[in-house]
Amino acid sequence: MRFLSLALASSLSFAAPAFACDDHKAADTVSNTSAAASSYGAKLTGTEALPLSQALATYDAKTSGDVVVTGEIRKVCQAEGCWMEIAEGNAQARVTFKDHGFVIPKDLAGRKVKAQGRIVEKTETVAQQKHFLKDAGASKTDIAAVKTPRTTKSFVATGVELLN
Repeated sequence: MRFLSLALASSLSFAAPAFACDDHKAADTVSNTSAAASSYGAKLTGTEALPLSQALATYDAKTSGDVVVTGEIRKVCQAEGCWMEIAEGNAQARVTFKDHGFVIPKDLAGRKVKAQGRIVEKTETVAQQKHFLKDAGASKTDIAAVKTPRTTKSFVATGVELLN
C-alpha cells in the first residue's frame, strides 16, 4: 500500500506540468515571481524606452532588434502568469516571455510597465485565441465568438520592470 501511494504521488508530480499553460518549461525556470518583486526575467539593458504605440508604428517586426517599450498592463494570464497584454494610447500588444523563461504575478493589471524584447508579427489560430481568452478568464460567449485566425504584432520580452 505504501508503495502504491508513493508511486501515485510520484507520477502525479511528473504529470502536473503537462496540464500547464501551453508547453511551458518546468517551474525551476521561474525567477522573481513574488508580488513584491519589481522586475522579472533578464535585467533591462536598453536605455531609451518608447511608448508602445510608437514602437509598434516604427519597428519592423522582421528586421528590428530589441526595443524597450512602456505601457499599462491590461490582462495577465490567470493560469500561470505566462503572458500579459499591455496597452498605451490606442495600441495594444500581447507580451509573451522569451522561452517561457519567467512568469509574472497574476494580479498586475493596471500597473505601468517597461519591457525589453522584440516585436514580432504572428498569426494566432482560432485555438490559440480561445486558449488566451480562457487563460484571461473570458466568458464562454466571448470564447465561442472567435471564428477566424488573426495576424497581430506581439512582443516577446526578455525582461519586464514594473514602474508603479
